[in-house]
Amino acid sequence: ATTTRGLTLDDLRLVRAVVAAGTLAAPARQLRIDHSAAFRRLGASFDGRTVTAVVLGFGAVACLWWLYFDVVAVAAGHRFEHAPVAERNLIARDSYNYFHLPMIAGIVLMALGLKKVFGDLDSSLKLVISFALFGGVALYLLGHLLFRYRNMRTWNVQRAVVMVLLLVLVPAGVAVPAWVSLVLLTSVLVGLVSYEALHFREGRRAIRAARH
Repeated sequence: ATTTRGLTLDDLRLVRAVVAAGTLAAPARQLRIDHSAAFRRLGASFDGRTVTAVVLGFGAVACLWWLYFDVVAVAAGHRFEHAPVAERNLIARDSYNYFHLPMIAGIVLMALGLKKVFGDLDSSLKLVISFALFGGVALYLLGHLLFRYRNMRTWNVQRAVVMVLLLVLVPAGVAVPAWVSLVLLTSVLVGLVSYEALHFREGRRAIRAARH
């Protein structure tokens, strides 16, 4: 499908691919840097806690990926395809330009938080780093809320609740060891994904089936 001003659905798919790469690559780059520091401090060897922390961090990143690509991207693409031609460029501008910025910024902040967590699992986080870890994911979810409202004119209540919860957890990151902050973050995200996967199972199937 092509608009009269040259915008295609393939262009939007490319944007989604870039977001996916950013979601996975930014934290991965930070983890590689941190792994090098961990090797130097731990005598070039992993211990069980480090491996567990890496698995938890990867799980948190995987949750961000799922939250975007399971249904949100599919529904937005469907909305774009069936919008009047004159409206498509406006949808693309708002959805894939303005409202993707907080998502990308949130991914970068989360990556910074993960790097610091892996750097010292036992120390508490500084306030700025705690905000990067929890607030970054909250910012990512804010982008989701705006993205959905622009395309569907509805709010995602459970993601709004989790966004507020993550902001509430920012002070906790200053008071507890870094590994506890990582467990809290991953647990909240896994809980959100599990809730949506089970509670909206039929709706998710219907949306995905409509694309085929």
